Amino acid sequence: MTETAHAFPMERASGCPFDPPADYAKLRDNEPVAQAACPAGIDAWVVTRYEDVRTLLRDPRLSSWQAPSAHASPNADFERVVGPGNILQLDGEKHARLRRALMGEFTVRRIEQLRPYIAKIVDEHIDAMLAAGTTADLYQQFALPIPSLVICELLGVPYDDRDKFHAWSAALAMLDQEPIA
Repeated sequence: MTETAHAFPMERASGCPFDPPADYAKLRDNEPVAQAACPAGIDAWVVTRYEDVRTLLRDPRLSSWQAPSAHASPNADFERVVGPGNILQLDGEKHARLRRALMGEFTVRRIEQLRPYIAKIVDEHIDAMLAAGTTADLYQQFALPIPSLVICELLGVPYDDRDKFHAWSAALAMLDQEPIA
């Protein structure tokens, strides 16, 4: 590892915003575990090789408990307490208990059953973006609502509560937002 932390997140090429930054490939080849300086003012580690990531995720000495998820936000509040039931920031039996409760809804068979529903909402959102004009906010109009709607369907969230669920999902995805009640 070098003494200098890499800037994170890294700049993407302007030609295709979906390609990972070229610097990630350089890190993977030359420095697979690298220190990174995050916009929030903290140092982090970037692990670029698949097997290394799998090894770390299985290591019980590492924890996501109270892990700061706002590392990409320059105004991050690392004193904010993580709420109970946040499966992404739980370890051990607490994580396993919530995972077991949800696992049955996320099977390949269940997702295959939802394929027509997913295709329908994807088509509806694309049609709405096309009807709205020549520009669209792909994140707000497509990438955020579709997973939210699919998860609502998987978990049986009543239709009357889906707008609230979507607002909560959007708030969780915004790293620079205050928590909502």
